[in-house]
Amino acid sequence: MDMLMKGLARSIIPSDWSLIQKHSTEEVIWGYTDPVLERLKTFGQTDSTDFGFFMNQNDSKSFEIEAISGKKNVKETGKISSWNGQKDLSDVWFTPDAYTLQGSDSNSPMVPPLANASRLDIFVDLLCRSLYFERTEQSRVSKIKVDVYNVPLDELKKENNRGYWKKGLTNRDGMIDLSSCTKLTFGESAPLIASLPHFLYAAKNYGNLYNVRPSIEKHSSFIKVEPMTGIILEAAKRFQLNTFVSRNFHPGNPANNSIIPAFWLSQSFSAVDHPGLLTKLGQQIRWLVLVTNFPLALLVIAICGNLAAFFVGFKIHSQAGQPRRSQARSLKEIGQLDASSGETLERQNLTTIS
Repeated sequence: MDMLMKGLARSIIPSDWSLIQKHSTEEVIWGYTDPVLERLKTFGQTDSTDFGFFMNQNDSKSFEIEAISGKKNVKETGKISSWNGQKDLSDVWFTPDAYTLQGSDSNSPMVPPLANASRLDIFVDLLCRSLYFERTEQSRVSKIKVDVYNVPLDELKKENNRGYWKKGLTNRDGMIDLSSCTKLTFGESAPLIASLPHFLYAAKNYGNLYNVRPSIEKHSSFIKVEPMTGIILEAAKRFQLNTFVSRNFHPGNPANNSIIPAFWLSQSFSAVDHPGLLTKLGQQIRWLVLVTNFPLALLVIAICGNLAAFFVGFKIHSQAGQPRRSQARSLKEIGQLDASSGETLERQNLTTIS
């Protein structure tokens, strides 16, 4: 049996072929002709002779996303109702928590206000699943206050990702099995495993093996949201793609089961690059603050008005209760005027008034 397998391996794998390939970034991403695939095609085992992680993605039609308009319930605005025509991903993942569509599209504004939102659920099409982002701090983009959300460590713990791993594969911290997802995204199932760049949040032995230096600041995915409007002002989507190499048979694959990093990608956006947008947003936020605080301002004005009316009324009431004493004092003063002035006053008038 071993001789048969060795002979088969020699007929498929060229003598100068190596398990670790060297190619340009363009070739790895958009595709290159692989000699092993060429041999396999002659045996009718594959239709393509090219390999590339995003080979069929360039100039291709993007996935269709249907989201709730919020007409019936504004709190549901932006939440995904179907992805690529599917109401759930039960043909991809393995538990209800995993295959239920959750969260909002990462390209849409969040539902405001977000002042008390400790987490955001975002659907990531590259991973065919949702990830939750946890609010970690407040910051500023230009002069605008924003809430910062990061993918937390707990989201990538293996106990929270059992529904995403195929049977027979070992679930690992910091790893996301994409072998089922690639049927939708690449057209064929491929042994790919995603992680954060430099194996952030993964087991420490990966860092020791590949001499990587994971950093939350440099390698975590994040979103910066203006909480009053829900508009994303900065965001970064960062993931690393790794290949899973399994020891199917010895002659053709001398390696043990291994996860080999291929490359990591970063997609980012910042409103700082669009100063006109920031200016308009700042103006809108000032109006929102005014409108939001308008009922409170009216209440303060009403209270101040009532207090002013009360004190004025109290003063008038006090003056109205003492007119005779005030008038008597005035008449007494008049009665004491010098007679030479020609002004006289009967004494009895003072007694009747006082």
